[in-house]
Amino acid sequence: NRQAGSLPVPAASLPPGTRGTDAPLTGRLEACPTAASVTASIGKLILEKLPLFALAAASSVVTFLVQQKGGAMDWAEKMPLALRAGNAVTAYAVYLRKMIWPWDLAAIYPHPGAWESGPVAVAAVVLLALTALAVAGARRCPALLVGWLWYLGTLVPVIGLVQVGSQAMADRYTYIPLIGVFLAAAWGVAEFFANTPARRTVAAVVAAVALLACGVVAWRQAGFWRDSVALFSRAVAVTRNNAIAHYNLAQTLHQDLKQTEEALPHYRAAVRFSPRYPEAHINLGIVLYERGDLVEATNHLAQAVRLTPRDAEAHYNLARALGGLGRTGEAVAHGREALRLAPDYTNALNNLAWLLATTSQAEFRNGTEAVALATRACELTAYKQAIFIGTLAAALAEAGRFDEAVRAAQRAHDAALAAGEKELAAVNLKLQELYRAGKPFREPAAGP
Repeated sequence: NRQAGSLPVPAASLPPGTRGTDAPLTGRLEACPTAASVTASIGKLILEKLPLFALAAASSVVTFLVQQKGGAMDWAEKMPLALRAGNAVTAYAVYLRKMIWPWDLAAIYPHPGAWESGPVAVAAVVLLALTALAVAGARRCPALLVGWLWYLGTLVPVIGLVQVGSQAMADRYTYIPLIGVFLAAAWGVAEFFANTPARRTVAAVVAAVALLACGVVAWRQAGFWRDSVALFSRAVAVTRNNAIAHYNLAQTLHQDLKQTEEALPHYRAAVRFSPRYPEAHINLGIVLYERGDLVEATNHLAQAVRLTPRDAEAHYNLARALGGLGRTGEAVAHGREALRLAPDYTNALNNLAWLLATTSQAEFRNGTEAVALATRACELTAYKQAIFIGTLAAALAEAGRFDEAVRAAQRAHDAALAAGEKELAAVNLKLQELYRAGKPFREPAAGP
């Protein structure tokens, strides 16, 4: 602050209540701020920030409640504070490493449960060393300390001390915190290279190379987001034991692309890495059911029911698998439980109606209930689903209402043809002849 023509004034030569030390002599002396004025200034600064604190508090409460309702907060109860703290320390360091070398970014990073003591200790040493450097350089370049504290502070809400979901970390959590690191780097580099033209030239070259590298990496990373297969294949490749990535990849292959065989190993990997993953058990069970592996399908679907006993889809699919094995009583029980949990679940209505109308085990047949269930499924779909109308025809036949069954079978045939389902249309023509002869349809006896 010393300018040509100004002289520092020794503090001892100034009147009481004025500021001296190295302040330049500018023709007037400023009074030293009193305690009251400092308190008032701080109070004003705090007061103007209160609306922002209120917004942050409201956002935090809403986020917590929504995540809790969705089940994401259950992970906080499963993980002791010591494990969460170890993950937080490690994540601080890993985020910095990924900022410098972002070659292994992933859409989801699975939580390891417990980090080994070695990586946690190394991360802690790195953080302490960087903090010490920021403090030591604060006098020469305050931006170093400001930027570093910005990074440390703004990561606190999302570092995993309060665990939300199953991820160990998430790249999106660093959008704001890394501003502090970039601030410290920008001002720190400027301070270091400002002394000589040679250094400024070096800084310009390094900056150009860094920008080019960032562009290349960004272009490459964006390519992994072109579709779900590429995105989750990349996550599987750069992470370990990533049950969620395997599950999402399998789901895309199975449900969107109809590549069942390609999806199967990824569903298996999901339940291997996370045995208590109900959605993975359900979808693996469905794939196995479709392949005809009914025993293994039943095992996985039963596990899904044990994990989520209030999941109607799990009960419905287990009922299908049990029915295929000839375990009709159990199938009926799970079909009814699915409908208790979701009364308008059309597939469950249809499946139970078909089972009650066509099973070869007479003790489980109930034509009246089957008609009611099938009628409800048809009403919910405005009588546009051929397979549901065909089930209604079978239920009417079991109830002895053969004339209505013939008409329903014809309606199912017409709806199937309109939807391009030629095989289903042919089946309903054959069933129509059976009903016309006064005979209900019976599924052949099933078994392992």
